[in-house]
Amino acid sequence: MNQTRLLLIIIFFTNLCYAKNDLESIIRVGDSLYADLRYDLAIIEFKRASVLYPKNEYNYQVHSKMALCYKKLGYFIEAINIHKTLLAKDSSQWGSIIEIASIYQLMGQFSDSNRFIKKYFSSVESGKKDSLIFLMSCNYFALMKVDSSRFYFDSIKEKELGTFIDRNLKIITQFEHSKKYNHKSAKYLNILFPGAGYLYLDMPQTFAATLFVESLFLYATVITYNNQYAIGTLFGGLFFSGFYLGSIYGAEQFAKKKTKNMFRKYYDKLIFGFTIS
Repeated sequence: MNQTRLLLIIIFFTNLCYAKNDLESIIRVGDSLYADLRYDLAIIEFKRASVLYPKNEYNYQVHSKMALCYKKLGYFIEAINIHKTLLAKDSSQWGSIIEIASIYQLMGQFSDSNRFIKKYFSSVESGKKDSLIFLMSCNYFALMKVDSSRFYFDSIKEKELGTFIDRNLKIITQFEHSKKYNHKSAKYLNILFPGAGYLYLDMPQTFAATLFVESLFLYATVITYNNQYAIGTLFGGLFFSGFYLGSIYGAEQFAKKKTKNMFRKYYDKLIFGFTIS
């Protein structure tokens, strides 16, 4: 009886050692494929490790690497879902929290990133909260909430981030002193005078073209009206009205686009050089 029990114990530990060695071998293959930038094949290996050995000491590591592969391939939602599954088991997993927040940011979903950060903020150790605040500050800037961005940057106390904070506060100050374009001003200027909104937007060629075309159609409309040429007046009026209204809408949209591009330009400066750890 004792010999049978001993034999079973030996077999158990032999299988256990084999399973661990096999798991580590699969993970090494996955790591090798990841290093070779073959992320799709690396995902297959990490999935195989997860399916064959669902309960193992490398579980979090395997799933994190799988999520990273999805992120590299641009499958952001899949990466987020994997990390959310990991957080469902342990809400204090720092790697998953910072990854989800940064992936939302990478996708341009800055509001979602901030909502997620606020949800898990209390689950993070005090020493790591400043990294989340940094991301949140950048998100607020991208959302065009400059005052909120400055406020959160000012609230960061971690000395290691001091250089980034000083740099970013200077960048925000530069942004505040830079020339900005108000979309309402651009629109109303084009209402008052053809193309004036484009001149306000530093688009002199578009201003000249708009002024010429609208003046031409207005002139044609007036001439045909004076000559009592109804069809010519109708078409001239329609073309003039179309270009006039189109220029008003166009100036407003160009102003919004310029503003958005300016925020994006300064946002890229804010986030540049910040490494998630």
